[in-house]
Amino acid sequence: PAATIPAGVTLVVSADTTMAGAGANGLTLAKGSTLRGENGVTLSMSGFDTAILVQNGATLTDGTYVLNGNKVGLNAQGAITGTSREALNISIDSTTGAQTGRAFFYSGTARFAHATLKVSGIPVMAKKDDPDYGPWGGRGASLYLDDVSMSTEGIRFNVQGASSTVQMKDSTFMVKGTFTKKNFFGFVLDKEALGFIGGTPSLIEGSHIIVDGAVFTMQGRQTYRNSTIEVKNSGMGAMNINWGANVTFDSSTIKVDENVSQTKIVVGGSSEAVNDRSSVTLTGDTVLLTPAKGTGATTYDGIALGPTGQAFVVTGGSYLTAFDGKSNLANTQATNGEANGNEKLSLFTLADSSVSVLNPLNKNGQAYEYRVANATSDGQKHVWVPAATMTFALNDPALADDAKISAAKFADKSTADKTVKAIRGHAVAVASSVVAGSTEVPAEPSAEGYEFLGWFYKDASGKEQAFDAAATAVTGDMTVYAKWENPA
Repeated sequence: PAATIPAGVTLVVSADTTMAGAGANGLTLAKGSTLRGENGVTLSMSGFDTAILVQNGATLTDGTYVLNGNKVGLNAQGAITGTSREALNISIDSTTGAQTGRAFFYSGTARFAHATLKVSGIPVMAKKDDPDYGPWGGRGASLYLDDVSMSTEGIRFNVQGASSTVQMKDSTFMVKGTFTKKNFFGFVLDKEALGFIGGTPSLIEGSHIIVDGAVFTMQGRQTYRNSTIEVKNSGMGAMNINWGANVTFDSSTIKVDENVSQTKIVVGGSSEAVNDRSSVTLTGDTVLLTPAKGTGATTYDGIALGPTGQAFVVTGGSYLTAFDGKSNLANTQATNGEANGNEKLSLFTLADSSVSVLNPLNKNGQAYEYRVANATSDGQKHVWVPAATMTFALNDPALADDAKISAAKFADKSTADKTVKAIRGHAVAVASSVVAGSTEVPAEPSAEGYEFLGWFYKDASGKEQAFDAAATAVTGDMTVYAKWENPA
């Protein structure tokens, strides 16, 4: 039978206890009450419409709670707070048993801390007039997790509303399941498993989010700091950074597996309405891991912008993507943000993966810090930074034509100038390769009857300097030329 724990009362479960219902509600924790299991004992409840309702102002704390075979195992409106993740364990399986259903529900007043929850529900198609199209954890409510391990299957989370926010710290949060709806034409489409689209800024810090089976949609202002976001087995892409979203990944890792189809991360929105323009900023020691295979406009393994006006900003990190420097270039090339002049960047691979900080020059000649402490899964560091172009010539362009060595040839017997790219502000040898370009200094050229003295360039004052691939900082576009001597 249903029972309510009144305000001011702490109900202590002192021995393993089993409760069975017949479709009615189980325990209701009224405001000001507490339910606690002593010394890790187990409370098992099944057959209820709602097994445990924790009202706003009530607390569910330490103990092991096995809430299987209920329509809703836990309806959390108050504090789900233990002394540690190990001390408070809640498991809910509403896919089988006397009662089945959505398994779990929470409201924006709920606070989860120092707890472990494992939840399985049935993802039944919602009613036609339900805007959430399926089983939701909180019907748009804010989500607060602090030192929590929450693993769910068949439960869709859609944090939506002008005042909704996600505040997650030192937590692991997994959402598993494929959620569907029918479009106007009757075709079944995947719906996002996880939607953080609230109107109030969100902060996810020191946490690990796993989305398995569907897309992760983001909207509003969000910051992911020292966190990992992992998306796998989705038929509709990995992340949809929706219209009006401003999302920052700071020293975080984004993982997208090979079973995610379509473009992996899309920054959407309208190019006409300024308020609809979206942005993604990746900074600090962020790492992006994709299969790095698909280069098509709808199957790109990387970050792609929607209509013109969206922003893809990188000021730190390593990026394993399928960027090839030519396919859908206007939508796949990063910039370094307004503070650095919004310059289009090049994707270099560092020659030395022990390098952890770069100091590239922006187009205004100002250095900025680019952190890259962590390599991608291939052991390399792939960095989005400004490029400077070096033109290698067989003669000093300032020489008169009759003073140039016409017999000079590059090692491959060609005579046309060669173009090499460097990270602006660094020596060319800092990078081993660059997408859609070369970082390789030409091999020693030759000219019959002449001795090659080396590569040279003119500094800002016009003075000739010897060029050293390992030491000469390339501060802007420059010409490097061969110098010759007639030994006769």
